[in-house]
Amino acid sequence: MNIKNLVIKQYREIIDNACNNASKLTPPTEGWLRTVRKALKMPSKVIIARAGITKAELYRIERGEVNGTLTLNTLKNTAKAMGCELHYAVVPKDSVQSMLEKRAYQHARKLVNQASTHMQLEAQGIVDEKTELQIQLVANDLIAQMPSWFWGEQP
Repeated sequence: MNIKNLVIKQYREIIDNACNNASKLTPPTEGWLRTVRKALKMPSKVIIARAGITKAELYRIERGEVNGTLTLNTLKNTAKAMGCELHYAVVPKDSVQSMLEKRAYQHARKLVNQASTHMQLEAQGIVDEKTELQIQLVANDLIAQMPSWFWGEQP
């Protein structure tokens, strides 16, 4: 395995690990900030003083977290004022390998069907039993090569 492939493999392992861990977390309905504040029984005036904000601002921040209008920087600073850390992750809905396979099969199916259509016009069409095998072979090749158009529109 060359260095480039090894690095890609390591990236995929990092993401798959993050997916496994992140999927165990469900944000509380009141948001993390308010939930942690209540769990710690930390008075809002302590957070206000540490963060250098007003009471109205704290409640705006807590509401902003719940409705998704809060910036990461504000969330991080408020968490820090509470003695907490912000952990942030962007994770695929599925494993990296599964996402690659799904995309590759979409492309492969289209490519093989296009080729089969052209071949049928020349009376050389692919037999149905061989079509799925061809799709699988093309998909595997696409995953190995990762052409520049892989994540774009199908060719």
